[in-house]
Amino acid sequence: MKLERQAGASAHDPVLVPFILLPEMTNEGQFAFNVDSCVMAQHLRGTLTYILKQSDSSTSEKLDFKIQVPVGVYILPNPISSNEFTSLLASGDLKEKQALKATLSDGRSLEDVLREICNRLRVIVIEHINQGASMYGTTIQDHPICLLVKKVNDTTVTVDGKSTDFQLLGAVLKEIKDLIEK
Repeated sequence: MKLERQAGASAHDPVLVPFILLPEMTNEGQFAFNVDSCVMAQHLRGTLTYILKQSDSSTSEKLDFKIQVPVGVYILPNPISSNEFTSLLASGDLKEKQALKATLSDGRSLEDVLREICNRLRVIVIEHINQGASMYGTTIQDHPICLLVKKVNDTTVTVDGKSTDFQLLGAVLKEIKDLIEK
């Protein structure tokens, strides 16, 4: 992930915001980033430097920040039919496979877990039968992600995943595990 800067600016040049923040006022700034790879969570660190002006002096202050960008923000809920989903799984194109077993907190239902996965990872449910569901999404770089989520018992959920990228699938399953076990 790389901050887009004005032409001719180096990575060490500050990015100036186009406004002055007066007391008790709020404002927003938008910054554009280029993402070369969407197969892992990104961690953005920065420092906000500001000058506090008083009537007789001014003081420069810094505020360090860290923003975690989860892999789920790069996933799009790309609708496909159940037949297309089955064909994709059978095609052999999804060479990477991983699985996880997670412990449910608070006795949540499978529907609650599926809703949270859909909301966080922006995947869609292709089919939901009894205590299992097939889910699908693609990344902004067209990596397909196929998931099978099963509730094994009152406290255990398993998730089997297939994709074209091992690192992506691992990051997706980590987000799901963190979500289920929160």
